[in-house]
Amino acid sequence: MSQSKSNASNDISGPTGVDNPPPPSKRNESLEDLILLVNSRKIGDLEGTSNKELEELRERQADVKYLHNVIKLINKMTKEDGSFNCEKDNEVKDVLKKARKMGVDIEKKKYVFSKEEKDRLIENIHMTIEDLNTENEMQLQTLSRLTNERYEVWQLTRATTKVLDEAKKQAARGIKG
Repeated sequence: MSQSKSNASNDISGPTGVDNPPPPSKRNESLEDLILLVNSRKIGDLEGTSNKELEELRERQADVKYLHNVIKLINKMTKEDGSFNCEKDNEVKDVLKKARKMGVDIEKKKYVFSKEEKDRLIENIHMTIEDLNTENEMQLQTLSRLTNERYEVWQLTRATTKVLDEAKKQAARGIKG
């Protein structure tokens, strides 16, 4: 039986395992084996997609955390008059460059900000954080949908297996007499 299952996994290809199935005459699997094979592939595909989505979500959330830390740094380095100057601090310059790469609207090579410019800079960072959080919410909805779909496939597999098992028992009772 495990021999036929390993052959089936080699014969059926494609992302869901049913794109190019071999002709029926070359399959030796039972209906139950085929249902389990197709559904296990579907669950595996959904799990892989979920893991990819989750990793993207974690990376974006790390970006949000980084941008919050940028705001903290700007606030920490703000002078009494409300201005912000990081012209002589290469580390802070690198932080601003990285924030620009993340999508924050910051002028290139501008490291001296008046109070108003600093306030606009912080507002730009907040808007970028808001955009990232919106993407996170949408991706959470996708993850929820994928999780529900995996559960539904699992329930379908379980229900189908139960029906097939009951049919086998009925057939055995019929043979027994």
